[in-house]
Amino acid sequence: MSSKIDQQRSVTLHPLYGNEVTLTCDWAKFQAAAIRWSRSLRNRRRWLTSDAIIERRRQAVEQAAEIFIELKNPKKHQEIISRLAKGGIVEVTLPPFESEAKDWALRIFPWEYFLSTLTRETRKAQQPPLPFLITRVLPLEHADSDYATIADDNILMAQCAPKPLEALYSFRSEVELMRINLDLKNWDFVLPNPNSSSLKDRIAAQSPGLVHLAGFDLHQALHYLPPQISDGVGRHEDGFIISDPQGVAVALKPEQLAEIVNAGALKPALVSVNVYNSAARLCALAVAHGARVAVGFQDEIDDHLAEIFFASLYRAWHNDPDTYVLPAFQAAFEETRKLPDEYRMQGSGIVLWSNTSLLYQISAREQTLPLTERPSTGTGDGVGDLLLDIAPYQRLNYAILHNRGHLFTQFNVTRTSRNSPDKVHVEVVARVGAEEYPYRGSHSTGEVGKPEDIGKYIRIPLSWDYLRTLSETLRTTVYVRITAHDNVIEEKTYQVDVAPLEEWSDTDEDRIWLPSFVLPRDVAVIDAVAGARRYLSALSDDPNAGFDGYQSYGLYVDDPYGPVDTQVRTIWSALVLDHRLQYINPPPSYYAKAQRVRSPSEVLRRSHGTCIDLTLLLAACLEYIEIHPVLFLIEGHAFPGYWRSPQQADYFVQGDYPDGETDAEELTEAMGTPSWMYSKAHLERIYAFVSAGHLVPVESTLLTSNSGFFAACDAGIESLSDPDRFQFLIDVRRARSDPQGATPLPINNQMS
Repeated sequence: MSSKIDQQRSVTLHPLYGNEVTLTCDWAKFQAAAIRWSRSLRNRRRWLTSDAIIERRRQAVEQAAEIFIELKNPKKHQEIISRLAKGGIVEVTLPPFESEAKDWALRIFPWEYFLSTLTRETRKAQQPPLPFLITRVLPLEHADSDYATIADDNILMAQCAPKPLEALYSFRSEVELMRINLDLKNWDFVLPNPNSSSLKDRIAAQSPGLVHLAGFDLHQALHYLPPQISDGVGRHEDGFIISDPQGVAVALKPEQLAEIVNAGALKPALVSVNVYNSAARLCALAVAHGARVAVGFQDEIDDHLAEIFFASLYRAWHNDPDTYVLPAFQAAFEETRKLPDEYRMQGSGIVLWSNTSLLYQISAREQTLPLTERPSTGTGDGVGDLLLDIAPYQRLNYAILHNRGHLFTQFNVTRTSRNSPDKVHVEVVARVGAEEYPYRGSHSTGEVGKPEDIGKYIRIPLSWDYLRTLSETLRTTVYVRITAHDNVIEEKTYQVDVAPLEEWSDTDEDRIWLPSFVLPRDVAVIDAVAGARRYLSALSDDPNAGFDGYQSYGLYVDDPYGPVDTQVRTIWSALVLDHRLQYINPPPSYYAKAQRVRSPSEVLRRSHGTCIDLTLLLAACLEYIEIHPVLFLIEGHAFPGYWRSPQQADYFVQGDYPDGETDAEELTEAMGTPSWMYSKAHLERIYAFVSAGHLVPVESTLLTSNSGFFAACDAGIESLSDPDRFQFLIDVRRARSDPQGATPLPINNQMS
């Protein structure tokens, strides 16, 4: 029988200002909470940002706080929160490390998000509000007293992008930012694509003070590599991707990577792991095996944001006369908080681990060192070096440009010295046929060593009239010219392809814009709905019946969804009886995963369509009558569905299960998708809402076989039943309401 001590765990919170706080938890409950919250943080890209949702998540944190004995008492709870909120910096000190299996939940728990959310309202009430930073301490039984330093450029960067990942990411700007901000004279610090043995040998021979690891974690790599890559690690476990002796990608366990980075006689003062999902285990075990400090990310992070963070960290660390890490980390963290919203993420995803307290590094000075640059007489009016990182998309799709998407995958400009120009003039010209579509603008180049993203400002006014005449892909060019003080810094022409207007591609870049092809204002949709009204009168047994969307939801207690279902059934019946649709193969397309999409006007005029055409037609009709459609994408197929009430659609996003059980954070990892797309990680949740009758899939290909509506609903459930084939659910209403969402293309019976 286990003792009470075995059933509990404690952590100690050390504020910079004020007395320490001990929190004790029920170990069984805490383990479940740690898994749930860490998964939720990995899904934070999907979080909505309305005040109501933010407040709901704060309440969820308050409820979760009750797993700690000291926070159950309301009075003591508020006392502790007030003490932490005034702490400035709070170190979360865990029990001494014994093994990976011991106390694992304490290490994966997202302390940064939990404590910052728990104290947010109290901190906001302070005048002026105090800065707030969370770090973690993982004490070691026998920590080294001497660590390697970064003196004499004792630094190592390992670029780990083995085949076939090497084509997905360029390390150029990351390397250059390290060189600039650490004032390195050459590029000897870079070790390209090592295998585990060569990396270990290099560290053993050099004992670097800083080890910077860049590349891919296992979760991200599984989007591009076969599942066998996780053999020996576990598909749902954390891991780091590195080359094998043949240059092919393999995964390292966290403990294997930890042994490698600590192979030197002197352990590193800092290990930076610039990959997704690196904080919980990769960084924690690096410290557990000897490194003094490790920095990583709780979940995903924007690549540009990560580069800015590490550039700021290294600049402040290099300038610190004592090479203290904590003041540099605090300064870099505050620097990222000043960035535009599009680069910031919900929650607090940057994590610092140390094997001993670092608070003395701040308290000894009473303030953070500023992010100053090295002394220079430069004025910013010269023509010194600028680091340019420019790459346009190879294939332009009008749906991307229509939805304010970027023309460039990267367009970053970085000043390499104080003499570098502080402003540049950018000219971009897209040539489409005989037409030219220019962009011109002047932009600040920002601070020295900090990439300035100019690409987010570049928009080109592609001509709608010309684009709709394109029947095939057009190979054309994008011209880029960058000048400063009348000197040409860069002038280059890139070859790109312009896709036909009606083309949609089932790729990571284009898939998200499928809602733009749902065209509720197409004249054929308007006519079809108008013609369906006579069927609605018949099915409702009401001559005055009209399409009122969800207004009649709940009108009948015994059948609250009945009026909504009747409207959808009416649309279905009108399409079947009035248009006699037939199935047809897609029009020819000469690019992988690309498909020509027929508009509702073309489908109804010619009485035929593919599964995607019929899906978009039915979805457009539902959106027109203000019933919220969804789009199901499964392997080789698509079909629509609809929410039977807007409340259930909201519950799906917010985290309430159909049976009323509240578990707001039970959303698992789904990388790189916007808020209106739900991946296989959400399939269990989708099944729950379908089974409860809140979400109805409809097999739209049955429009071509004169089938009834209820048969189509049964077939929709059957089409959704194979979890291996499922890919995405796309919520059209979410796509419309999201600030970065997908609105209908400005087509009115034009795609033919």
